[in-house]
Amino acid sequence: MPTLVYASLCKGCGKCVDICPADNMQYNPKNRKGYNADPISCAECMNCVKYCPEHAVDVRPYSDFAPLGLE
Repeated sequence: MPTLVYASLCKGCGKCVDICPADNMQYNPKNRKGYNADPISCAECMNCVKYCPEHAVDVRPYSDFAPLGLE
């Protein structure tokens, strides 16, 4: 399941960016938040979920399992 970042919880520490083996987690300098740049190619290792000190990164079910937009 791909990951998503709750912007309201993200403090912009960048640990998710540093730990992502697929380089999908990126840092947006405009709003100083992390985000998953390419959820389709997410390695699903959940490193970003485990290493986020603010618990701002979570997993999102694929749209064929659950409709998106209910988050």
